[in-house]
Amino acid sequence: MWLSGGFFLGWAVGANVAATVFATAVAARMLRFSTAVELSVVFIVLGGFVNGPAATETLNRLGPVATLP
Repeated sequence: MWLSGGFFLGWAVGANVAATVFATAVAARMLRFSTAVELSVVFIVLGGFVNGPAATETLNRLGPVATLP
C-alpha cells in the first residue's frame, strides 16, 4: 500500500514539474512532443519509486486524515 501512495505522489509532483521543464524545449522545436512525454514518463516513474516512500512516511507521521483540522 505504501508503494502506491509513493507512486501517486511522485507522479503528481513530477507531472507538474515536467510541464515546466519541457515546455520551452517543445515550443522551440528543440524536442519533439512525443520525446518529451517519453522522457517525462521515465523520470516521473523513477521519482515515484525513489522518493515516494520517504514522502509517504512523512505524511504518515502526521496521523490519520480524520484527525487533521
